[in-house]
Amino acid sequence: MMIAARTARVLRRARLGHHAMSTVRALPTFELVPSPADVPQDLNGKCKMYENQPGLPKMPVPELADSCSSFLKALEPLTYAGEEVIDEATKAVALFLEPGGEGQALQEELLRRDSESEGTSYIAPFWNDMYMRGRWPVSVHSNPGGKCTTRQFEAVGAETQLERTAVWIRASLAFLRRANDGSLEADVFRRTPLDMRAYCKMYGSTRIPLAEKDEHVQVANFGGVDCGYGGVRHVVVMIDGCVYAVDVISPDGRELEAGAIHRQLERAAKLHESRPQEGRGNLEERVGMLTTLDRDRWAAARKALETDEVSARALNGIDSALFAVFLDSRAEVEEQARACDGDLRAAMVRNGLAGCGENARNRWHDKSVNITVDDQGMPYYSFEHSWGDGISVLRWG
Repeated sequence: MMIAARTARVLRRARLGHHAMSTVRALPTFELVPSPADVPQDLNGKCKMYENQPGLPKMPVPELADSCSSFLKALEPLTYAGEEVIDEATKAVALFLEPGGEGQALQEELLRRDSESEGTSYIAPFWNDMYMRGRWPVSVHSNPGGKCTTRQFEAVGAETQLERTAVWIRASLAFLRRANDGSLEADVFRRTPLDMRAYCKMYGSTRIPLAEKDEHVQVANFGGVDCGYGGVRHVVVMIDGCVYAVDVISPDGRELEAGAIHRQLERAAKLHESRPQEGRGNLEERVGMLTTLDRDRWAAARKALETDEVSARALNGIDSALFAVFLDSRAEVEEQARACDGDLRAAMVRNGLAGCGENARNRWHDKSVNITVDDQGMPYYSFEHSWGDGISVLRWG
């Protein structure tokens, strides 16, 4: 509760609503709803992005004997206690497979659930539970991350941290627009069409920590052709662990160009520099650190924060943001490299994954998609894993 009290003070000082850069405006409270499991009916099969959706093949439920055989094969390299453990497992599997036994009953239940499901995969509910019921910290344990190439920035003459950040944000907005209106080409892997639903869960969304089971939410009505971004016009930018809301879409719904976004970022950086050192240097009051906790502890801390009206509004501003942007220090990466026998590349990968040194305090690990750029212009990426997989992120990046 001491941590929660300190973070509540920080959020009161930060007041996301007063850090929207294009105009000083109070952020409205956005309605957040559970991310949809299905493609909206008005899009399903009726636009380029979802043209393959109605005919996606359904994942077959394997035969019970095949599942048990796969289990025993997977067990072998993971067992270090000797042959007796494999023997015991083999006997247990044989008992499990007996007619009228537990295995047959579970297989019949699985087939029943599959037949009643409207989705394409019987694994989906179990897969979702694996992420949402997992109580481990998402940082490192489940969130992927790494460094990116700089070629795409060099090609357009973007050299500095803020120039490259602005270019990346602008490109992301263009990608978002295509995902939002369904004009992205449908993904195909080895001539097999892939499910495209994840793309509309990337932006304006976040994972919410709750006791026992988390929830992935996004701005209400986000992902439809005419949803207008659900009213969201901002990204959140973190500098030294402090959070700022920066408008990247105009009030009439137009995405700002890279030059205008660059000016917005400059205003955020100047605003940060103008803050008293005490207000941006107290390590114990960097709110994003709470997202590194195990999920139950973070859920309890967040619940305490939400009892304060200003803190609750600030959290909603982070949750509803299109995505998060982290402006980092290269010095922290280089210090990490010195501790890793001079391996700068390994340190950069670590910085993308979870942050090196003080950069680790400049994160919000619950956001679905995150952009990081250090002060020497090196770009990094990370994403919360429950909403989708690497194919979507690689295509975006």
